[in-house]
Amino acid sequence: MTPLELFSSTIGPLRRTIMSYRANGQSTGIATVEFQRAEDANRAYAQYNNRLIDSKRPLKVEVVVDPARVNAAIPVPAKAATRGKAARGTAARGRGRGGRAARPARAHKTAEDLDAEMEDYTKQASSEAVPAMDDAKTAA
Repeated sequence: MTPLELFSSTIGPLRRTIMSYRANGQSTGIATVEFQRAEDANRAYAQYNNRLIDSKRPLKVEVVVDPARVNAAIPVPAKAATRGKAARGTAARGRGRGGRAARPARAHKTAEDLDAEMEDYTKQASSEAVPAMDDAKTAA
């Protein structure tokens, strides 16, 4: 019995079913079943999850919800909407930069500024190296 026959006859009307196959045409044993009503998906989970199929393997049923439909269906309380990013809860997790603050913009340096910094750096490095050389000569 296919998932189409099983779920449409015992649970309710389906929107679509998709069977997964390997490259050689063999079934992977995975089917995606989209119900017309959300309560039918919940009933399928309650009725068939971990139920033995052919007295061998348990049927694994996962209810997957389209995030676009969930966000549109859940009303946001007025108080939570004014609190910013923290009020979004799990919807904000795992996306982009999260709650980190943006880096401050750096001032763009000209070539002359960079050359002056390089001169200061080399002068400082050479002045620190000279006493070390003098110490080595006096020790010998």
